[in-house]
Amino acid sequence: MSTIATKKQPAKIVNGCIRLPATELRRALEAIGPAVHSSAAKPVHRHCCMTPGLIAADNGELCIDVEVDDQRDGWRGDPMLILPYDRLRLIVASVAPDCIVVLDPSDTGVRITAGRGSWTLPTLPSSEWPTVEDPKLSPVCRLPADQFARMASNVRHACDVGQGRLALGAVAVEMRDGVLSLVGTDGRRMCVSACEIDQATEDSQTLVPRKSIDAMVAAARHAGDAGVQLERSATQVVATLGGTTITARQMSGSYAKWREIGTARVEEPTEANAGMLLALCGSASICTSETSRGVEMTTGKNVRMRAVSSENGEAVCECDCVSAGATVTTKIDPSYAAEWLRSLELAETVAMHVKDAESALVLVCEDTYTVIMPLVS
Repeated sequence: MSTIATKKQPAKIVNGCIRLPATELRRALEAIGPAVHSSAAKPVHRHCCMTPGLIAADNGELCIDVEVDDQRDGWRGDPMLILPYDRLRLIVASVAPDCIVVLDPSDTGVRITAGRGSWTLPTLPSSEWPTVEDPKLSPVCRLPADQFARMASNVRHACDVGQGRLALGAVAVEMRDGVLSLVGTDGRRMCVSACEIDQATEDSQTLVPRKSIDAMVAAARHAGDAGVQLERSATQVVATLGGTTITARQMSGSYAKWREIGTARVEEPTEANAGMLLALCGSASICTSETSRGVEMTTGKNVRMRAVSSENGEAVCECDCVSAGATVTTKIDPSYAAEWLRSLELAETVAMHVKDAESALVLVCEDTYTVIMPLVS
């Protein structure tokens, strides 16, 4: 059960007012935050909507619904209440966690009281809220929330968020032959995480925008023992996590040939501790610059990184190996390796596959790997 949906004090209607515990409302507002567009041209995209049992935000690309304990016995008027998100969030953040937040709506606004404070906010008419028909959904997969969060965290940083609606700004969620693969790439590096799924579903590939994946990961990390159910329509992908539902617009395009990338592996790769490799990337990066981002990475009896830039000097750093491989030197952007390494448990072992200076570096840890293209000297 999601912590968002955990209710110690139920919301009640008293004389037509909604009463909600501040803690519950704060968690729900935090959960729907990624779907609020604070600078949107349409005012409704800067608002949130309370309906019986739900609070939601919708920015036209991403919609998040969170269940709240909202009992509307005796409610008078329109069941939909559309409130300015940022001001409501600031009000709830300013009161003690054990307060009860009371919302008393009128025709043009809502009076909010909590503790010893009161605020009157304007509201929008319910006709402003976007309405869509329920799409015909087909299942993609279901897996534990913590596993989904871990897999998505392995790959989401590799997306190029500047690509807008194009494929490189998305995580590919692919089901094939009972294996779920999550893939992210910006054309210079690629990250993949995979697991077997014990479900009978059709093969599919769905491109989920990076911002929507981030919202799903945040919800999954609060979902406790709940699973993540992924479904798709022709244009949308829907993730259900306990009392939270996230609906995102799919991106156009496809990751058609991602399986062909990074398939070259060496027989005896150099292996090292993930935490030590992450520290090594950070140490070498001290002397990189905007114009000299690359470091020379040498594998073999240990792992050595050397960075040289006219602006910031020279760094030479080493770390021990778990097992030695062939001595090979290549030049990479260490930030690409570091971002992937941060998604791992630092005690895990990483295998480094690289044939020569012109070949991609492939870092592998169990069911996740990243492919980093070499930099031209």
